[in-house]
Amino acid sequence: MLKIDNDNLDVTLIDSVRKKVNFMNEAIELLELKNIRAIHVRAEDYAKEEREKFDTVTSRAVSNLTTLSEYAIPFLKIGGRFIAMKGPKADLEVKKAQNAIKKLEFDGNERNIVIIEKVKQTPKRYPRGQNKPLKNPIS
Repeated sequence: MLKIDNDNLDVTLIDSVRKKVNFMNEAIELLELKNIRAIHVRAEDYAKEEREKFDTVTSRAVSNLTTLSEYAIPFLKIGGRFIAMKGPKADLEVKKAQNAIKKLEFDGNERNIVIIEKVKQTPKRYPRGQNKPLKNPIS
């Protein structure tokens, strides 16, 4: 949606589910979008290759903010922004995630988190199983 609204964006979409990535690539081709790619990869693996390269990272409401922060913040350049879609208990999640956010950021980095109200139910298959950050969240 962001790419359709702003053709100037350079967008990377990632997901660990091949079927979703295939769908995203079909949509990209059908809509003839440029400078956008969908990659089949787990976030924690892709962050090793693409650490601190992105201005903005967005996420669906797939997990708690502590876990999402651990996945998202390593992708960001200093000064970058993480935009997380969250549900009605966003304020509580922000409070619980403060320590994790501080640990994940570098000294002097201003933190900016935008909480967007969740508008649709998240599919029951999320959050994904066998996620280390979910099993052992940053305290």
